Formats: sequence, C-alpha cells, structure tokens
Amino acid sequence: MAKQTSSLKARRVGMSERTRNIVLASAGGITLLLGSYWAYMTFTTVPPPPLETSAPSKVVDFLGDPRGYQRMSHEAREQYLAETLAKFSQGPARQELANAFARMSTREKQVFTDATIETAKRRFLQQAEEYNRLPRDKQQKFVDNLIANFEASRRPLAGGGGQDNLGQAFKSMVPTTTDGMTKLLVEKTNSRQRAKAQPLFDAVAARYKEQQERKGMR
Repeated sequence: MAKQTSSLKARRVGMSERTRNIVLASAGGITLLLGSYWAYMTFTTVPPPPLETSAPSKVVDFLGDPRGYQRMSHEAREQYLAETLAKFSQGPARQELANAFARMSTREKQVFTDATIETAKRRFLQQAEEYNRLPRDKQQKFVDNLIANFEASRRPLAGGGGQDNLGQAFKSMVPTTTDGMTKLLVEKTNSRQRAKAQPLFDAVAARYKEQQERKGMR
C-alpha cells in the first residue's frame, strides 16, 4: 500500500507531456513576439512628416520618436530642425510648437536633446579642426563669427521669453548660453576629441567672457 501511495505521488509531480508542450509553445510564442518587437524598434525608421502639411504636434512627435529624428544623418537632422524652426517661427504656429514641446515626455525630450547635442558636437569638432588650421591672426575673427552665429540661432528659440519660448521645455537639459553650450559639447567628447576641441573651447570661453564684461560696463 505504501508503495502504491508513493507511485501516485510520483505521478503527480511534474507536468504531463501535453501540459509541457503547451508551456513550451507559449514560451516560444512570447519569445517570438518579443523578438519581433525588438526587430521592429531596432530596424524600422519613421519618415519625417512633411513640414508643408503637418501640424507642429505631428512634427514634435517625430522629433521625440527613437525611430525618427534620432535615426537621421547628422546633416539631415540639422536641415530638418532648421526648417522646422523657420516654418513655425511666427504667430499661432509658434505657440503650438512650444506647447507640443512642453507636452513631450521626459523620454521623448531626452531622445530629441541627445540627438541634437550629438549633431552639435560633431559640428563643433569640425569647427575645431578648421580653427586649428587657421593662422593665429585669423582665429579671433573665426571665434567671433562662431559666437555671433550661435547667438543668432538662439534668439529665435527664446521668442518673447514667455509662453512662446521654444527652449523652455528643455531648460534643465540644454545650456542657453554660448559658453555653457561649448562646455557641454566638450564634456561629451572622448580624450582624443577633447584634445582637438580644447583650443577652440578655450578661445570661445575667453572671448565670450570678454564680451559679457563689456556689456556689463555699458
């Protein structure tokens, strides 16, 4: 009798062949779904919405999509962002763009700022190479032009400084001054890149400080 009871217990332990097959099939199905989702997120790219016909909110969705703006080439990012700011720079469209930026999730803002900063870093390194090749008597003019161009691109983002300030949504993520931005870009470089960028960074920092001191004396 004891042997029979032990045999019954043994049969109750573990899965039947049918149950085991169901579990394995379910696990395989879940793995396939996860794999398909990973492949979809990794290899698919969202095309940029046409600026001529798209609402600001649609464009902002693309800017914050990991499969969108972030996967464009550096040149394409620069062009699309510049055209976006030009297209929606005035009137109600500007306010809609500012509102759409403000509604972005933290993740979407991070995707957008990471991609933009990476592109800006690449541009800064190119400028650093050009600066390093210049004769010393032409370097200051190069720095002055760089600062002027940055200020010119920054002013449209600020707008009236109120609700239409396009940079307001990213104030905790991106510096708003030339000095702060160049410092951030250098911090994002590796040691080899930093050695290349340091002379231009030092020149920009010194010149920017000089310009700010002059403004304070007026």
